Amino acid sequence: MSAHTQTLEELAEYEYIVERTFCSEGDGYEFVNAFARNKWFSFRRGKVRHAANSDEITSRQYVCSKEGARQPKFLNMKNMKRRPRPITRFGRPFEVVIKHNPDMNVWYVHKYVDKHNHDCQTGRKKEILAYQTAGLWKY
Repeated sequence: MSAHTQTLEELAEYEYIVERTFCSEGDGYEFVNAFARNKWFSFRRGKVRHAANSDEITSRQYVCSKEGARQPKFLNMKNMKRRPRPITRFGRPFEVVIKHNPDMNVWYVHKYVDKHNHDCQTGRKKEILAYQTAGLWKY
């Protein structure tokens, strides 16, 4: 069994991420968006947790846009009327969870995992990704 050893750059990046605190959930989103844009991949919002008996958000998960897997029942259906779409999800390669500390009224990074098991965007896809993350559409 071979253990994954981390480089100094990976450790420095981990420390940089987990030391972050934010004034609001929106600030956390902007930070993750800038981080993903810098590493040339796109992300999406994942699970959200609310406080008991309240609509107040207590934690928010951000994952790589290619995170997840198709349910097996959709892979092996016998009476499919359409051809199956291509598989575009690759497990759980990237995750950031931010949580709210109500005592200090601050958001902080609770969990950070960056284990991409797919290639990040290159060439033309980088240009399209840059437009999308900036909220613009070129086409």
